[in-house]
Amino acid sequence: MASQATRSPAMPPQRVTRSTGTNSHPAAVPQQPALANIVNLPPPPTPTAPPAGAPRTSSQIDEPENAALQATGVETTSTVSMAKVTPIYKPKGKYVLVDIMGIGKSEYNRIIDDIHKNVERAGLDLKRTYRQQDCTRLANLFRLTRGQHPVLSKERFPCDWPQAELVKQYLSNVRKNRARQERATAASSGNGDGNTLGGLPTVD
Repeated sequence: MASQATRSPAMPPQRVTRSTGTNSHPAAVPQQPALANIVNLPPPPTPTAPPAGAPRTSSQIDEPENAALQATGVETTSTVSMAKVTPIYKPKGKYVLVDIMGIGKSEYNRIIDDIHKNVERAGLDLKRTYRQQDCTRLANLFRLTRGQHPVLSKERFPCDWPQAELVKQYLSNVRKNRARQERATAASSGNGDGNTLGGLPTVD
């Protein structure tokens, strides 16, 4: 008898994969950086003082003066509410200044008194008219009075026109009073020939 060939057990079919030319290993998932490796953002810069000679803002200019005024109990712009202010412009024709300004007579009189004092402090020339005064000295006068009376703010009264009107009137009154005194002095002294009495010619 012919020997029967032994049959090997059947092997499972092998799965053939096609090569795509890339790495057959699975793609690596990017990992999040550890918290310790995250760089903190720099802190915001701290405010520094302006360099010497740099122009200052209006609030920086008024701070020393307002502090001194507040120490004496005077109300300043920093103690007044910053509500929106309706500007009041100089009207044309005749007008009553205290009524246009919308303030009481007592406060109006205090403003006048302070303006008269500030004319001396600012160094205005009492022998000259308003137009002949130094612009820098006028600006200093207005700034001083605004610090004493916040109602005179430039937002309410553009170009400081109420102060300008009061200064014009004061300078005019000073010149008139001086001229009147000079005439009175000349009249009382006579012309030196002994033929006058109180500045009037006598009758022989």
